[in-house]
Amino acid sequence: MEDPVNYSAELGELLETGARELEIALPAATVEKVFQYLSELREWGEKINLVGTDNPRKLLTEHFLDCLAPVSLLQPGDFTLDLGSGAGLPGIPVKLARPEIRMVLLEQRQKRSVFLRQVIRTLGLTGIEVIQGQAETRGIREVLAGTFDAVLSRATGKLKEVLGIGPPFLKPGGKLLVFKGPRADEELAGVDPLSFGVKLARRKPYRFSFWENPRTILVFEKN
Repeated sequence: MEDPVNYSAELGELLETGARELEIALPAATVEKVFQYLSELREWGEKINLVGTDNPRKLLTEHFLDCLAPVSLLQPGDFTLDLGSGAGLPGIPVKLARPEIRMVLLEQRQKRSVFLRQVIRTLGLTGIEVIQGQAETRGIREVLAGTFDAVLSRATGKLKEVLGIGPPFLKPGGKLLVFKGPRADEELAGVDPLSFGVKLARRKPYRFSFWENPRTILVFEKN
C-alpha cells in the first residue's frame, strides 16, 4: 500500500502558491481535504490506473492545481457536469475550492465510479454525485440533456470530439469549459464551434511559476 500524501512544508507552499496564482483562497479545512484526496489517488492508483503517477508533487501540481483553473469562470449557483470524470479531475478539485457549486461526475468505468464515491464519502462532500455511464449513449443524453449551467472537459479527447459531446448537456447560455495545452489555437483553427451550437466566448490562458507548461481554458457558450 502506498504511503499517504501527508502535508509537508514544500507541498503546502506549492499548494498555497498555485492557489494564489489562480486567485483562489483555500481555508485550512479545505487544505486538509486536498491532502486526503491526494492520498486516495495514490492508494487507489495501485489498484486501478487513475492518473499515471504516484509522485506527490506531480499529483498536486500537474493534476490538482491545474484543475482549479476554471474556478473563477463558474458562478456560485452553477449546476456543473464533469464530463468523463475519471479520477475526479477536475470535478473534485473544483468542488473543494467552491463547495457551493452543485457537481455531477459522469464516469463510464465501474472501478473509477466506485473510487469517486469512496472519495466523496471520505471527504464528507455534499452536493455532488456520481453517475456511471457514457456521455455518448442515448440514455445518458436523454436524462441529462439541457440540465447544466456548466460542463467541464479535461483530457477527454480532441476539441472536435468534445464539441460533439458536451453542448447537448447545457442549458441555453450555459458554458462548456475545455482544458487545453500549448496547441489550443491549432485545435481551434480546425473546428467551427457554431456548427456544434456554441460560440467561443473566451480564452483563459494560465501558467504556474513552478510548472513550465502553458495552458488554456477555452470557454464556449451555448446559443
